[in-house]
Amino acid sequence: MTAHKIEELEAIRRKSQAKQSDLMNYISDGEKQAHAANNELKVNQTRRSNVLARIAAENMVAERVEQGEKDVKLQALISQQNSRLATEISLRNAEEERMEREIQRMCETSEELKELEKKLNIAYVNKERAAQHQEAA
Repeated sequence: MTAHKIEELEAIRRKSQAKQSDLMNYISDGEKQAHAANNELKVNQTRRSNVLARIAAENMVAERVEQGEKDVKLQALISQQNSRLATEISLRNAEEERMEREIQRMCETSEELKELEKKLNIAYVNKERAAQHQEAA
């Protein structure tokens, strides 16, 4: 083998190694880019998940606030109705008592009712006497 031939083989070997090195660099760059793309996707998915979670949390808070407002309004309505019912019952009781007092007053001041009451008492006494008389007989 001659020096020229050795130099040619050495040049071929260097070209082959350079080509192999370029291919390895290309593969390495591709893997790095794929890894970076995957990381970017994960970051985007995480961001999206965080945004969706935040929106869901905001919706839950809004629903709780709305439900709280509804509960307050309902309690106010119930309280108002209870107050109205209490007032109405109070008025009816007062009217009933007034009517009873009026009836009592009329009964106490009516001469006809006093006479009827006397007659009724006499009738009861007569009835008892008749019952006693019949027992004796």
